[in-house]
Amino acid sequence: MKIRCKHCGEFFCPSDESVELMSEGYISSDNVNICDECWDMINQPPDDLMEMISDADPGL
Repeated sequence: MKIRCKHCGEFFCPSDESVELMSEGYISSDNVNICDECWDMINQPPDDLMEMISDADPGL
């Protein structure tokens, strides 16, 4: 079974667990529509996260 990633558009094979859950009707293919690479990229914190955090007093 191949599913198209909604983020990058590439086709990928879902995990065996996901295929089993889809075949049993617990989830649909819409719930498994992002490939592992895109999932990792989306859930990774930005590289410049430390620059966004400030110790400055917001009351000044």
